[in-house]
Formats: sequence, structure tokens, C-alpha cells
Amino acid sequence: MTVITAGTEGEAEGTTVNSFTSVSLDPSLVLFCLHKESRMHAVIGRHGTFAVNFLAGGQQELARAFAARRPEGFHGVPHHFAPDGPPVLSEALAYLTCSTVAVHSGG
Repeated sequence: MTVITAGTEGEAEGTTVNSFTSVSLDPSLVLFCLHKESRMHAVIGRHGTFAVNFLAGGQQELARAFAARRPEGFHGVPHHFAPDGPPVLSEALAYLTCSTVAVHSGG
């Protein structure tokens, strides 16, 4: 399970994605899909960076929390900000911080 997070202290957003894949190892590229009208799409567009948080199989509750709209943002969810900017879920198994290389419209 994967949760994408982005933003700053006052504008942190997160969403569970059901489509995530590694595209290339050299250069390192990942791909995931977002609705182009979503808040997350807008936040990543403004900041250009995001984190990919990898969850364990037993963390379904955390994945479900970010699958729904969260008007309260990260309130009540342990997190910190990575040195290069985006918010990171403290309970994630691992995370990657990434920069946007390209955005492709589809659908």
C-alpha cells in the first residue's frame, strides 16, 4: 500500500493511491495516478515535490484514512517533514522523496 504526501506545514495533503509503479531505475522514475481536479494534484503542482510512503500489510487503517477526504489534513496522524520538504508518515515502513519530472493527462 502506498500513500503519496506533499505540501508544507500549513498545506499538507496525503492520498492513498491504488496505481503505483517503478518506471525506471536509471534514472529513478516512479508513476502514480491522481484525479487532475484533486487537491493533491494541485499541491504537487505548486511544490514540485512529494513523498511516497510505503505501508505494511497491517496498516490498512492508515491507508483507509488517506483514501478518504481529510478536511483536517494530517491532524492526529504522526508525521514529520523530510529534510527536502514533503511531509512523511512516521509509521511508514520506508519512504522516497521525489521531484516531479513530468505530468501526463489521460482519461
